[in-house]
Amino acid sequence: MPLGDSITHGDGGYASYRYWLAKRLDQAGVAYDFVGSMQGSYRGTPRFTDFDGDHEGHSGWRADQILTGLSYWLQKNPADIVLLHIGSNDLLQGQDIDETAVEIEMIIRGLQSRQPGIVILVAQVIPGKPIRAQVKQLNRLLPDVVGRTHSEQQPVLLVDQWTGFDDRVHTYDGLHATESGEKRIARRWYEALQALPAVSATMPQ
Repeated sequence: MPLGDSITHGDGGYASYRYWLAKRLDQAGVAYDFVGSMQGSYRGTPRFTDFDGDHEGHSGWRADQILTGLSYWLQKNPADIVLLHIGSNDLLQGQDIDETAVEIEMIIRGLQSRQPGIVILVAQVIPGKPIRAQVKQLNRLLPDVVGRTHSEQQPVLLVDQWTGFDDRVHTYDGLHATESGEKRIARRWYEALQALPAVSATMPQ
């Protein structure tokens, strides 16, 4: 389940990271099924439609809003693995950074309570021009969030989407990814997925 805000949702005319991730998984021979109640992109038609477009990306949503939807979404679309990228809109709206980290932890625990055995990949959020400093502070809190929620039965793993992502180069408006940004995000998710035993076991030997 790709879960989060507009970075997951994608914008009209753009592919979204989900497309490039799907193509990487296809090329690697990985069996997968994206799940979620959403299809397509936020404004207009996505650039490509020849992939599994199910997702749970909600443009403009904060962490607390994502939290309210978990029960319904997982009931309709149980997920073995969640890719979570959330927090940008909280900071854009002036929410306290510590409070945002607490809500991200609540999302993780909410997923765990509803889906036994779930694996959660938590992104250190990509930078955005208006909130670069705030995002950096939030990302510093996320390793502790992951450490508190991780267990062998329900792994929670940190995925560094921040390092190397330049909002001056990899976004078209200071916040949302261009194709090069989408591909960079997809590559980081793919590398994290590749390290999971359940995923690597499906790859051709």
